[in-house]
Formats: sequence, structure tokens, C-alpha cells
Amino acid sequence: MLRDAYGKYITEKDIEIAISNGICVTKVKERVNGGMPVHRAIIEPLKKRHPKRPEWLNRSTYYRRIEKGWSIERALTEPPMDKMESLNLARMVRQEKTKFSKLDREEAERNGIKYITFYHRITRLGWSIERARSEPAMDNDESLKIARNSEGSWTKKKNDFKKLIESRQ
Repeated sequence: MLRDAYGKYITEKDIEIAISNGICVTKVKERVNGGMPVHRAIIEPLKKRHPKRPEWLNRSTYYRRIEKGWSIERALTEPPMDKMESLNLARMVRQEKTKFSKLDREEAERNGIKYITFYHRITRLGWSIERARSEPAMDNDESLKIARNSEGSWTKKKNDFKKLIESRQ
């Protein structure tokens, strides 16, 4: 006879109740050995197990899909995106969230302004889109001249940097 942590033995009646609830004797013993009281071990339903996950499906991908509300069948059968699909999707989402249009980006490129420069002018420096896409970027000599004339490190003097840029106008 097996006894639970509270001193109660598993009786024949407990086993009958467990079997009527669809729980086998081995499972009841496992539960009691794991510290579950007998009364819970015989009535608590078994957790539904998910069908076996295919080898190609990463475990974290499967659980992330379930958390996002996918059906179990879809989560198990739909193959994950390859690297290029994932990158293209991320690019599309990023473009939808941008503050400026594709035409603005293209005009900036025609004016010799790299995308990252255009982006940082708007997001970090607070420039208008019109100014960011039309004002030419500094060449290395001009940038070095400004850097040599400034005091302290660049990271501590962001406001000074903004003032220097605005003084070029």
C-alpha cells in the first residue's frame, strides 16, 4: 500500500474512483509519489498532451505559436519561415511604421543622402522631413573640423552637436 504525504493510504475504493475518472493506477501512484494528496490524484483530470512535435519544428516556435492563438494543428503543420521570408516580413512591417514615405526616402537618395542619415536626422535630431531629405550631408573634412572645434566627447554633448548643425544653416 502506498501512502501520501498526509498519511492517507490509497485504497481499493480510491483506485476504482480513479479508473472511473480515466486515470490509471500507475498515474495515481506517480502523482502520490510526487506529493499530490490522494483525493486530488484520483479526481484531477489528466492534462491533455499535444501531438508529437515534428523534428523540424523548434519547441519555442511551437509554444510561441500557441501563445499567439494558433490552433494546435496549424502550429504543428505550418513550416517556419525561412530567413529571407522573415527578413522581408520585418522590412515590410518596419516600412509601414516609418514616419516618412517611400518618395521621401527616394528623394533623399537622389540628393546624395544615405537612408541612415535621413532616418537619424528625423528621429534623433528632430529635423523636418523636408529639411532632412534636401540638406546635403557633411563630407568627412567638414565633419572633422566640427569635431575638432567642439569641447568634450560627442556622447555627452548631443545638444552642442545639434547647435553646431543648426549653425550651418
